[in-house]
Amino acid sequence: MEITEALILKFFRQECTPEERAAVNKYFDDYPDELDKYLGEQGWMDFAEKLPLPAALSEQMLEVIEDHIQATPARKTFPFKPLAIAASIIIAAGIIVLIANNLRQAKTMDILHVATQQTLLKPEFDTVNNKTDRIMMVLLSDSSTVSITAKSKIIFKKVFDKGKRDVYLNGEAIFKVAKNKHWPFTVYAGSFSTTALGTSFKITAFENSDKTVIQLFTGKVVVKQVSKVNGQKHPAIYLDPGYMMEADNKTNNIKVSGFKVGDKATTSTTEGSTLFDNDLIIFKNQSLPAVVNVLKKAYHIDIAVDLHDISNKYFTGTVNSKQETPYAVLSTIARLNNLKVIKLNETYRLTAVKM
Repeated sequence: MEITEALILKFFRQECTPEERAAVNKYFDDYPDELDKYLGEQGWMDFAEKLPLPAALSEQMLEVIEDHIQATPARKTFPFKPLAIAASIIIAAGIIVLIANNLRQAKTMDILHVATQQTLLKPEFDTVNNKTDRIMMVLLSDSSTVSITAKSKIIFKKVFDKGKRDVYLNGEAIFKVAKNKHWPFTVYAGSFSTTALGTSFKITAFENSDKTVIQLFTGKVVVKQVSKVNGQKHPAIYLDPGYMMEADNKTNNIKVSGFKVGDKATTSTTEGSTLFDNDLIIFKNQSLPAVVNVLKKAYHIDIAVDLHDISNKYFTGTVNSKQETPYAVLSTIARLNNLKVIKLNETYRLTAVKM
């Protein structure tokens, strides 16, 4: 039988028939120097120092060695028998190295696969922390937008889970929710959750603040208390546009403003209404020219507008003239109506956003 390089490599892979294996063994008995081509001395040393010998491979090596030891006595090969045994050991070592390397490589691939799967399964959250003194706009994966005020932070998934859209807020932000009746949009802030399907609302819930305030501009929301305060947990509260819920985080008292007119002063126009309750100004579908006039008087400021820019535009929301700055209020109104606010000295200007 002709001993070719292909046959020798087949021998190392243990793919030979019994006849081929016997022929290759005899070839290495006759030409032990040929082993240097396939396994150098350093390779054997590395194997001996670093690689433990598994039981299954030990049996394979013993089988190869025994094949060489059981040679015919009539052959005048006694002077070369030590070389034959050494050659057998080296051959077996080569087999072990090949098999062990394959096992090690397979194990490494399994580890990499598991690590990759763990990375893919890990929830991908994003955090936006507004450390500036300006309002920061964030576009979510469902096309909803969040306007984050200064010193506020939101946490959300980069891609929402199917059937729910959860956002966690610390601070103050305005949410304009993309409509999707099958995917509720819920904001967790303080001890409350605010859920909507498609609407716009504002939440103020700073970590160390005594109050949590939720204002609804459009649509409808349901506000739920997710954790007890002073051993008490309020039932769900439903808000209509133009109304707000205010919760005292220490006493857990809750107040809904604008739900009943009561003894509030009311100014009506053909477009909507403006309600006054102490420091609160509640606009319900009010025209922007009327809103601007009310804010001028409430804050004693000058607001410059181009009537062409604000005609046929309306605002629904609640303003606390004692706690909210004119710039913050006007910024909210501007964002909801595709406007921008600019302050020049003591004058505020509302202008249309150029497309």
